[in-house]
Amino acid sequence: MERFIRNVLLKHWSRTDWFGDLACMLISLRMPKHIPTALGVGLPRSGTHTIAECWSGNVAWHEAWHASIIHLLTQYKSGKISKRRVQRRLLCRWRLALRVDLDVFHALHHFLDVLPEHEQPSHYILTVREPIKWVESIMNQSYITRDMPIWMELEDYNHGRYNLPFESWDTDELQRYVRWPVRAYFKYWNDHVAHVLSTVDKNKLIVGQPNMLPGFLSDIADFCNLDKSLLVIDHHGGKGNRQIPSTAIPDRETLLRIFSEECEVAVRLLSDVGISIKTALSPPEVKVGAI
Repeated sequence: MERFIRNVLLKHWSRTDWFGDLACMLISLRMPKHIPTALGVGLPRSGTHTIAECWSGNVAWHEAWHASIIHLLTQYKSGKISKRRVQRRLLCRWRLALRVDLDVFHALHHFLDVLPEHEQPSHYILTVREPIKWVESIMNQSYITRDMPIWMELEDYNHGRYNLPFESWDTDELQRYVRWPVRAYFKYWNDHVAHVLSTVDKNKLIVGQPNMLPGFLSDIADFCNLDKSLLVIDHHGGKGNRQIPSTAIPDRETLLRIFSEECEVAVRLLSDVGISIKTALSPPEVKVGAI
C-alpha cells in the first residue's frame, strides 16, 4: 500500500489541477522538507550536462522530470497556474529527491523569482558559453529534438516568444533545420544570462565557462561545499553530433553583428562579475562571491 501511494504521488505531483494540489499536500505531509545545496541554471549547451554527470552517487540531478518542469513553466507563463501553486510543485519535486545536492536544469532559471527566499538553494551555478559556438550548438540541438514534443514546447517559449521574422541571413537552407531566426537565439542568450545575474545574490553565485573544465568543477565543489571525492573529472556529457551543415550557418561576421546588437546587457553584467565574453573562446576565468 505504501509503495502504491508513493507511485501515485510521483505520477501526479506536477499536475496543474486540484489533483496536483492534493498530491503536493500529501507529499508535504509524508516526506521531509529538502532543498538542494545548489541550483545549476547555466545556458543550455554550456556544460550543464557535464557538471551534473561528473559526480558519482546521488549528488546531482540533470534535467530531472524535465517534461513536468517544462509543462509547469509554459502553464505558468501563460497565466494558467498561479505563482503559489508553482511554488508548491517545485518544493514537492525537491521533497521527492532527498539527498540530491545539485539540481541542474537550464529551464529552472525561469523560476528564480518564484521561490521565497527562505526556501531557495544557498548556491547557484551559471555557465556561459562563447556566443558564436553556442548559437551553432543550440541550433543543432534544436534540429536534433525537432520531433520531441516536450522539447519543442520549451523551444516555443524560449525562442518563439520573441515573434521575430526570418531575416536575409536566415537562408532557406537554414530554415530547413531550425524553426526560429538566428536573432531569436541570441535574444534568448542575453535574456537567460541577464535574468540570472540580475536576480541571484552575487554572494551565492559562481560563474564560469565550459572551457574552464575540469578546474571549474573543483571550484564548484569548494563554493558549494560538495564532497570532492565524489568527482569524476574525466566524464563529458551532452556531446552532440553536427546535424546542420556549415553552409547553412550565417557567416561569422553576421553572427558577431547580431550578437553585439542583442547581447549588450548580458555582456555588461558578466563583465561586472569578472567574466569576459569575446569573439573567440575566452581564457579560463571564474568569479565567486560579491562584485
